[in-house]
Amino acid sequence: MNSVTVITLADEGYAMPLAVMVRSLLDHLGAGRTVRVVVVDGGIAPATKQRLRDSWQGSEGWNRCQVEYVAPCYGGARYLPVWGRVTVLTYARLSVDAYVPRGCDQAVLLDSDTLVLTDIGRLAETDLEGATVAAAQDSYIPLVSSVGGIPAYAALGLKRSDKYFNAGVLLIDLERWRADRVGPGAFAFIQRHWRTLQQYDQDSLNVALAGRWKELDPRWQVSPRTAHSLGHAPLDEPWILHFSGRLKPWDYPGRERADVLFHQFVDRTTWRGTRPRRTLRSWVLRAYDSPARRLVYPIEKRLLTFGRHLVPRRVQLAA
Repeated sequence: MNSVTVITLADEGYAMPLAVMVRSLLDHLGAGRTVRVVVVDGGIAPATKQRLRDSWQGSEGWNRCQVEYVAPCYGGARYLPVWGRVTVLTYARLSVDAYVPRGCDQAVLLDSDTLVLTDIGRLAETDLEGATVAAAQDSYIPLVSSVGGIPAYAALGLKRSDKYFNAGVLLIDLERWRADRVGPGAFAFIQRHWRTLQQYDQDSLNVALAGRWKELDPRWQVSPRTAHSLGHAPLDEPWILHFSGRLKPWDYPGRERADVLFHQFVDRTTWRGTRPRRTLRSWVLRAYDSPARRLVYPIEKRLLTFGRHLVPRRVQLAA
């Protein structure tokens, strides 16, 4: 596939990670490949958009790239639940088919806190074998029945052993997505179960796409924090790194090779030289991102689950 459509989401606070993600994607774009990057814009300032453009035009892949910004779509929802790092914008991914014309039959959805380390066209060329999406099993929530997974999985017709995928990297057959009404189904699930959601939009997609997703090679989505939280060493040759969770490389000076890679790409953007500020918070995060985290992580997961259920909150969307 010579032309690839990539859809991502960002707001002003995620502009720097967005700059890094797209720069890494362009720097690894295969010869003869073109890419269309669609940014679902949660409020990026015009001056920041110019800064992003300046960050990308130095890449060899820039002349084969088209960038556009689109407004987020929430499927007509009036209220959506938020908690902690989960903002309303994250739900815009459920309307992924609304951001491209119907002539576009496939897209790659990437979170803006990812780092692309290979030609994205390789992912686009994956045979979906009739599935609606391809995704990687979640490192932290491997099964729907895992802690942090879907509480009412049995009542929803899911089996305890069903795998749970992470929605940060998706290859999507847009025609099947529309035909299966994935977006409307996911929004309807959220409206019914918002008080008990654990991973919000990701839970809704795992329910809406149950039995209709293909598992990707795990190298397409590698979390660099698994060593200290789960005791699992990250794969040696990741194709996409995903800085999921709270431990972001721009928030504290991490110790991993992934952090070094991230800042190498930061220095290829107009944010060059930017490093985490030394604050009490960054010191705490660095101390927490250590082998000791493996001992407390199971407790942390249960506390987070309890906290979400204790204070469920919804925000009203503008009409």
